[in-house]
Amino acid sequence: MRPTNEPIPGDDPGPSGDKPVIPVFTTDILEQSTAVDLSTGKMPPHWDGLTEYLNSLGTVELSQRWKKARQIIQEHGSAYNVFNPKSATERPWALDPIPLPISSHTWQILEHGIQQRTKLLALIFRDIYGRQEFIKKRVLPAELIFGNPGFLRQCRFGPDRVTPDHHLFSSDLIRLADGRWQVAFHGTQAPAGIGYALENRVILTRILPRMFHSRKVQRLAPFFKYLNLSLMGISGQKHQEPRIVMLCEGPSGAHYFEQVFLARYLGYTLVETNDLTTRGDWVFLKTLGGLQRVDVILRRVPDYACDPLLSTSRTFPGIPGLVQAVRAGNVAISNALGSGVLESPGLFALLPTLCRDILGEPLILENIDSFWLGTPDTQLRVVEEIKSNTRAMTLYSAFSPAHTRVVHTRFLAGPNKEELINAIQATPYAWAGHYPVEPFTVPAWLEQGVKNRHTAVRIFSTSITENAGTAPAKISDQVEAAVMSGGLSR
Repeated sequence: MRPTNEPIPGDDPGPSGDKPVIPVFTTDILEQSTAVDLSTGKMPPHWDGLTEYLNSLGTVELSQRWKKARQIIQEHGSAYNVFNPKSATERPWALDPIPLPISSHTWQILEHGIQQRTKLLALIFRDIYGRQEFIKKRVLPAELIFGNPGFLRQCRFGPDRVTPDHHLFSSDLIRLADGRWQVAFHGTQAPAGIGYALENRVILTRILPRMFHSRKVQRLAPFFKYLNLSLMGISGQKHQEPRIVMLCEGPSGAHYFEQVFLARYLGYTLVETNDLTTRGDWVFLKTLGGLQRVDVILRRVPDYACDPLLSTSRTFPGIPGLVQAVRAGNVAISNALGSGVLESPGLFALLPTLCRDILGEPLILENIDSFWLGTPDTQLRVVEEIKSNTRAMTLYSAFSPAHTRVVHTRFLAGPNKEELINAIQATPYAWAGHYPVEPFTVPAWLEQGVKNRHTAVRIFSTSITENAGTAPAKISDQVEAAVMSGGLSR
């Protein structure tokens, strides 16, 4: 995740007097922004009190407080690392002092929608690496799973074994001009941003304390408490405190500051792969006092960087024997190895159908207009649209959301178009895509003043299954999900 201006999504008290979910701020300049309600041409009611507050501060005072925020960022060392083969640079964390407001009514819908998706993805994960009933019944297309490099056969536990739970999710949302919210992407391996969301809250509480106290903003701590309880629940330790470590890439990682900040806040030991070793299907932490057994690993690295068994890359040697220790039940990993398969754009496009088939209900939050070309009807329609240029679209791998070829059809012509069509017809199941979508704009504080910028909101959630660690997964298992009362708008 490459942040630009990163406010915390906001909220306000609803008509019933409920506490706000997240803080809301604005300025008089917003009267000319696209934050107005298109149906009435006026600012939404939940902006009113905050508009008055920031207008009372004025541009000069807000600028001074933003300078104070930048000083705090520098003192904390908050940064985002940008690395390329030729140079290594580090830039300060870019925090916008004007968070995004979301009404209480809207937040309740978003929260329920994210909880539903969290439960759905957790059940899909347990089935893929467990009984695989969804695949046998063709609820899940086999080619979308077994053809996906993110599906790790080494991590499948079989129908009679307890499948590890999936715990931490991120969901990227956008809002359209008509007010509808849509989900654009799910992060399931090592979702980035929860540490930055916490850091944002700390800084904004210091520069705008009266607003936080007067609006009775809900705290982020309950989410982290739930996450900690879910990790302790999978540790297998019932009579003593489990040892939980956070596995990171080290100082060269783009999100190293976030990982340090989060590990300190949660009280976990921050480690790299060289700090861990395996002995007889157990994982140990290397310390000056000797080896200490590890019960849970909260990983902030991708699957392929965890164990040489999962990758042939010499760049990421990983921890030899880690997969075997997991299979032996001697260590728990969150998020579970193999969870990258859930980031498949092809699987994402099928979530509306999967939700009806698995949960027996429609998605509360709809997807952006996306599709998977693995069905004949969709393939025929997309090919015809490419030939006729009737509708622009973006096409990419159905298996991996990153580091793959992305094709924008509006720029194709002649041989390039024919080449794309031939590639689609050869392996249609390997392609997915979406139609253009333009997110709403919100005010952002820049050096030149307040400007409107397109925005996407990242919301975090965590889950744990009722029978986790005690029985093989079943569709009927009760999955509990908690959503962070905040997030990141980018």
